Amino acid sequence: MGYAFVCENGSVVLWGLMDKTEETRVLSFIDGFAVRPKTLRGGLALNLGFGGSEPQTSGGLSVSEVLTYCHIPTLPEEYRVAVPESRVHRNTVFLRSYGEDEKLAVSFAIAQSVKLQWHEEHFLKSVERIQVVPQMMAMNGKIPWRNHEISASIASVLSKIMDINAVSDIRDVPDYFWKKERWYRLYNRVHQYQEIEQRIELLNQRYFTIKELFTVVSNDREQSQAFRATWIIIVLLIMHATCIIIREVIEHKSL
Repeated sequence: MGYAFVCENGSVVLWGLMDKTEETRVLSFIDGFAVRPKTLRGGLALNLGFGGSEPQTSGGLSVSEVLTYCHIPTLPEEYRVAVPESRVHRNTVFLRSYGEDEKLAVSFAIAQSVKLQWHEEHFLKSVERIQVVPQMMAMNGKIPWRNHEISASIASVLSKIMDINAVSDIRDVPDYFWKKERWYRLYNRVHQYQEIEQRIELLNQRYFTIKELFTVVSNDREQSQAFRATWIIIVLLIMHATCIIIREVIEHKSL
């Protein structure tokens, strides 16, 4: 029997839907209730099934992750001894029970990982546009961006940093475990297996690097504008002094 868990962050975690047609049908049904179907449909989806399946993608920016799972009681005796409790190892989730609670505990961690992967993919998309900035500065000494474009880019980077660290629930422990404490340990194992904290720190460092780049560009633009304004003032002073001299010469001749 298959399961589908829809999480608040827009991720959909699917269990046991080995058939791609069935998977697509479930995601299409969920689309009818989604606020932003393009974010939810097929993109933030994970199919857990013994043997796995190919990741499903859809139009736009979408990500997916595929793991396998099995129930420990169904393993041969020698393997059951080696896996005494629920765990995740080598991209396979080992479950002690057949209940929904255990699957949901794993799903919370996987949903956070997939949401983080969406942010990582979004960063790579942003880099494609930004990576030309140092090249243009090296070749031309300037970039053909206006001040409001640079400010908007800095604001966008700060917004992403805020979303990853404060707005989204990637780092939060779901409230579910206040009532289901017995499954927190499994959730934490999967959370650590996905290296979520390390990936967040790395993504933060990358965004701060981009922010520093835009700060340098902004400061350079401000200095250029200040330099231009200084020369305009100098030229105006020279013109003013020239006019005074001409006036004095004319007045002197008239005397």
